[in-house]
Formats: sequence, C-alpha cells, structure tokens
Amino acid sequence: IDYYWRDHLTRLDQLKQGIHLRGYAQKDPKQEYKSESFNLFSVLLDNIKNDIAKTLLVMTINLDDDINKLNHHQQSTNNHQQQQSTDMISRNSLCPCGSQKKYKHCCGKLQ
Repeated sequence: IDYYWRDHLTRLDQLKQGIHLRGYAQKDPKQEYKSESFNLFSVLLDNIKNDIAKTLLVMTINLDDDINKLNHHQQSTNNHQQQQSTDMISRNSLCPCGSQKKYKHCCGKLQ
C-alpha cells in the first residue's frame, strides 16, 4: 500500500505541475485537476485491490502447524500448572512439557 500511495502522490505532483496548460484549451484547471485526481485515486484503489487479490491467491495457510502449536501450548500449560503446585521451576531449567527448551523460553515466558 505504501508503494502505491507514494506512486499516487508522485502522479498528483506531476498533474499539478502540468494542469495550468488546460487553461489554454479553455478548460477550468481546478475542475480538470479534480477530475484527473479522482481518476488517479480510482486507479490507486484498483491497483491495491489487484495486488491484494494476487497475494491472497498465492498465499498458503498451514493449519496443521498452528493446531500442533496450540495443542502443545495447552498441554504445556496444564503440565506447568500441575508442576507448579508441587515445586518451583527454575527459569533456566528445561521445560517440563518436553519441548527441550529452557522454561523461560517456553511455558515460563514473561508476558
């Protein structure tokens, strides 16, 4: 969107520089600028919509990984709740959920 917006502003600047020539053709430069800038804005919106559509068409969503991460987090949360009732876990010790990560990087991550 930023790319298209910068391009749109550049085109408006170019239009502003040359719009005074429309006065020689007996046309009101203000009305011509309004009309042309509206057309440029319509082109901007069309370009953004097309780019979003292209991106959505090639995008893939991998739900299996997200489901596995969610299940792991829920399981580790349950394990930690059970573990914390019996003893305190050191932040540098391995996480009891079985992830092979340190507790501070897994289920003991500070929010």
